[in-house]
Amino acid sequence: MTKGDITDFIINVGILLIFRSIYDFYWIKYRETYKSLMQYATGIVVGATGILLMAENIGWYSGSKIFIDAKTVLLALSGLFLGARTTVTAALAVGGYAVYRFFVPVVQFYTVDIGTDVWNADSMLIFDLYTIIISSLCGILFYKFYPQEVSKHKISTLVKMAVTVHILMFLMTPVIIPADTIPNMLILSPTVLVVFPAATVLLGRLMITDASRWDIKTQLLYTEEKFNKVALCTDDCFWEMDSNGYVVYVSNSVTKIIGYTPEEIITQKPLLFVSDLESKNDLLEYAQSNNNDPTAIFDRDLVLQHKDGSNIHCKSRGIKRFDRFGNLAGYIGIIHNTNEQYIQHELLRRNQMQLREQNKQYEQLNNELKLNNEKLNSIQQELDATKEKLNNAELAQKSLIANISQEIKTPLATINSYLDTAARSLKIEDQTRFVSVVKQQNDDIMLLLNAIADMEKIDDGTLTLTETAGDIGYLFNEICQYYKLRTLYHNNKHIEFVKRMNIKGEKQAIKTDFDKLELVLKNLINNACRYTDKGEIRFNCSLCNNDTEILFEVSDTGIGIDEESLKNIFSRYYKPSVNTRGFGPSIGLPVSKAIIELLGGKIYAESKLGEGTSISFTIPYKKAPLQSPERQYRWKGKKAVVIAKDRLLSIFITNILMKTDINYKVYTLEHNRTLDNADNVVYDIALVDSRIFGSSLNAQVNEFLKQHPAPVVKIEQPENDNLPDSGTIYEAMAAILTK
Repeated sequence: MTKGDITDFIINVGILLIFRSIYDFYWIKYRETYKSLMQYATGIVVGATGILLMAENIGWYSGSKIFIDAKTVLLALSGLFLGARTTVTAALAVGGYAVYRFFVPVVQFYTVDIGTDVWNADSMLIFDLYTIIISSLCGILFYKFYPQEVSKHKISTLVKMAVTVHILMFLMTPVIIPADTIPNMLILSPTVLVVFPAATVLLGRLMITDASRWDIKTQLLYTEEKFNKVALCTDDCFWEMDSNGYVVYVSNSVTKIIGYTPEEIITQKPLLFVSDLESKNDLLEYAQSNNNDPTAIFDRDLVLQHKDGSNIHCKSRGIKRFDRFGNLAGYIGIIHNTNEQYIQHELLRRNQMQLREQNKQYEQLNNELKLNNEKLNSIQQELDATKEKLNNAELAQKSLIANISQEIKTPLATINSYLDTAARSLKIEDQTRFVSVVKQQNDDIMLLLNAIADMEKIDDGTLTLTETAGDIGYLFNEICQYYKLRTLYHNNKHIEFVKRMNIKGEKQAIKTDFDKLELVLKNLINNACRYTDKGEIRFNCSLCNNDTEILFEVSDTGIGIDEESLKNIFSRYYKPSVNTRGFGPSIGLPVSKAIIELLGGKIYAESKLGEGTSISFTIPYKKAPLQSPERQYRWKGKKAVVIAKDRLLSIFITNILMKTDINYKVYTLEHNRTLDNADNVVYDIALVDSRIFGSSLNAQVNEFLKQHPAPVVKIEQPENDNLPDSGTIYEAMAAILTK
C-alpha cells in the first residue's frame, strides 16, 4: 500500500462520514417536515456526496492494487435508511456525473497502468453504472422487503445487505477485467468481500445509533413537554432533589400549596418547610434507609408550614433515583394538598365521637327498654301459659269426668243387672256365667283405671317403660284367649273373633314393655267390641319392614267413624260425634298413642262410616335370646298370696298375676282389716305391700309370714302414691319361682 492509497482511503472515509453527518443533523431532525420535497432535496445532497467520491483520481485499482470505490457503501445505505425517492435521486445525480465525465473527460484517469492491463473508458463507464444501479437497488429492495427489521435497526439486515451488494460487485470482475481474471479476483477479494462490507456495517451501525439517539431525544422532549403541561394543569406539586437532599426542581403549584415561589425553594432542603416532628422523622428515615430498591416508594402524610405560618396537611409520594452504576442520584416525587380533606375528616371525626356518645346513651336506654319489654313479655307469657293451662285443665277435667262417668256407667250397669238377676235367681248353672260377666266388666274398669293412671304420668312427663324379655306369642295367645271367653258375653251381638299370628318360632322372643303393650291392645280390642254389633273383629300380628318392626292390627265391621272425627281420634280434648268410638278417642286412644310413640313406634287409623274401622301400629322388633328350658318361667301349679294395704294396689297386683298360671289369694288390709281365715293358706311366694311394715299391721303380717315360710317380694310404693313398676314385680317373681 502506497502513501497515495492511504490518502485516498482517508478521503473516501471522510466523504462517507459527511453522508453520516447529513443523516444525523439533517435527515433525522427534519424527516417529518415537507416530506416529499425533503426526500428529493436529500437525494441531491447524497448524489453530490457520491460525485465527490468519483471526483478523486482513483480507478478500479490503485497502484498497489487495493480496490477502493466507496459509492457502493453510500448508495446501499441511502436505499436502506433514506428510502426509494432519495436514493433514486442520488443515483441519477451520480450516474449523470459518470456519463458527463465519459463524454467530457477532465482528468486523465481512465487510462491507468496496472501491470500489463489497461482499462479503457468504456469499461469504466459500464462499471460505474453497474455499481450505481446494483448498490441503489439492493438498498431499496432490502428497505421494502425487510421493513420490520429495518425499523427495529437489526444489525443482521445490514450484514445481509452489505454482503449481497459486494458479492454482486465482485462477480462483475471478469467483465471489467477480462485478462488474468482469477489472479485479479484473488487480489480484489479481501477488499471487496471484507473491507467494504465491514465499512458498510460500521457506517450503518453509526447511523442506527444516530437514529436511536434522535428518537430517544425526541421522546424525551415530548415527555418533558407533556410533563410540563401536566405540571401546569394540576394543583399537585412536582419536586426533585439531588442525592444531598437539596431541591433542584419544584413546579409552580407549590405556590398554591405553601405560598413560596419555586425560586425560594430551589437549593433549599425540604426539612425547612416541614412543620411537625413526625413528618421530619419520616423524611429522614426514608432518606437514611439502606433500601436500594428502585421501586420502594415514600408514601406519607406530611404537615408543611405555609409562608403565613399556618400548617398545611399534604400527601407526599416519592421514589429514589439511581444512576446506571446503582448509585443514588436523587429523589423525585409529588405533593398533593389534602388540607381540605383533613379539615373535613376532623369535623367528621368529632361528629362521629359525638354520635357514638349519643348512640351509647340511646343504647343504654334501648337496653333498659328491651329489658322492661322482656320482663313484660315474660309476665304476659306466664299469664297466657297459666291461662291456657287452666283452660286446658278445666277442659280436660270436664272431658275426663264425662268420659270416665260414661265409661264406668256401662260396666257398672251390667254388673248391677247381673247382681239383681242373681239376687232373684240363684240357679247353680247361672253362677259361672254371672261371675264371668262380672269379672269381665271389672276388667274393663281396671283397664280404664290403668289408662287414667298412665294419662296422669303422660301429663307429668313421668311415664317410663320397663323392657323385659318375653314371648310375644304368649301375649298374643293370652289376649286372644281372654277375648274368646268374652265372646260369651257378646254372643247376642253375633261377633266372631278372628286372630292371625304370623311370627313363628325363635322370632317370638323379643324385648319390650309387655304391660304397656297389653294395655294398648286391650284398649283397641275393647273399642272394637263396644261398637261392633255383628260381623267380626280381626286381631293380626306380623313382622314388617324387613323384620325390623312388629305390626299389630285390630279391625272390625262396626259402625265406623266419620271423616272429621277420624282426624281427631287421637286428641284427648276433642269431643266426638254420636258415631265416634266414645271411650277410645277421649282416653284410651290418646294414651295408647303416647305409649306407642314412647315404645318407638307409630299408630294409624282408617275407617269408613257404616263399614268398620281398622287401627294398626308398629313397634321396633328387638330380638331377645331364647332362654334354656330350665330358665323358662314355670308359673303353672304355683301359688301366691298378696297382702296389700289398699284395694288399688291389690287390684294392680291381681292384674299382673292374671297374666300367669299362678293360683293366688288376695288380702286387703284397709280399714284395719285382719288376715282372716289365713291359717290354712299354702303358697310359694308372698307379694307384700312395703308400707305395711311401718304401720300398725306390721306385727300381724310378720306373724303370718313366720307361720308360712316362703320367699317374699316387697312391693315398694313410689312417691306420690303412684303404682309401682309392674315389670320389676314380674321379673322378681320369675327369678324366685324358676329357681
